[in-house]
Amino acid sequence: MINPYTMYLCYGDRQILENQYESAKKHVDYMFRCARNANPMRKDEPEYHTFTDGEADADYIWDTEFHWGEWLEADIGTEGEMQVMMQKYTNPDPEVPTAFLCYSSRLLGQMAAILGRTAEAQEYAERSEKVKRVFNKYLIKENGTIKPGRQAPNVRALAFDLCSEENRKPVFDELVRLVRENDYHLNTGFLATPFILDVLADGGAVDAAYALLEQESSPSWLYNVKNGATTILEEWNGMVTHAGSFNHYSYGAVCNFLFTKTAGIQPVLSDPGYKKFVIRPVIGGSLNWAKSCFESQYGTIRSEWSRENGETAYLFEVPVNTTAVAEIPAEPD
Repeated sequence: MINPYTMYLCYGDRQILENQYESAKKHVDYMFRCARNANPMRKDEPEYHTFTDGEADADYIWDTEFHWGEWLEADIGTEGEMQVMMQKYTNPDPEVPTAFLCYSSRLLGQMAAILGRTAEAQEYAERSEKVKRVFNKYLIKENGTIKPGRQAPNVRALAFDLCSEENRKPVFDELVRLVRENDYHLNTGFLATPFILDVLADGGAVDAAYALLEQESSPSWLYNVKNGATTILEEWNGMVTHAGSFNHYSYGAVCNFLFTKTAGIQPVLSDPGYKKFVIRPVIGGSLNWAKSCFESQYGTIRSEWSRENGETAYLFEVPVNTTAVAEIPAEPD
């Protein structure tokens, strides 16, 4: 779901969705079948004994089958992951797969709507909302905690729009608290790291997002760079421990933040393929300038800005036959 949806957003080619729709649908249906399977080790949980419209709430929580989960969280590493591997086989954590169940079914519904499959669009949108309801009911605590001390679940809940209106602020506030109490270090793994800076910036914690981005002590993106890395490593301290792969893009997904937030170039679903797009720079940290360009099918899209003496200058380039909406952030007082 995520790959064909993203490719459609960036290229506007419906054929991508046509080609992948049936396989995407089969995968989402498989996910729901797994969710309906009971986990005997969790049968005393309240969701197994609570019914809504004749369906057990547990039918919308995926707590069976093996999942890698939030692989290689920054403070766990390979050795720690191996120690809990058997638990992932015998009693998998429901948070990660249930989050992806909600997100994947929502994306499938959007794909169906684009392709004119109205009934299926409604069906999968409704299924996604059911998953969202039980996620909020059973997996989010009142104070916004999902897993004590872990940033990744809160990142995922915000990035995938899993939070109800009443839970959104507590979940966000808890994430910001965890980041700041960790002295602006992340403890996320492969799945949540690509989204953490975006959700912080989108929620208004721009200072926290840039403090993470510019952090130089481990674990951070710049720690390996400072120790001589010229590629993205699998582990946050790989240049010191020499463990894991030395060519592993997962954490490199931070580049998306640089393009879509720092430079601010963002496609919109209503006019995919950058036929219409937004330029909304998010300025922060110690950066005094940024330059970015994207070669779209219509031509070069460019976003540049620089700060000097308390003033910011912008330069945007919009290709012919496209439309852009530029949103300029207010200058600080």
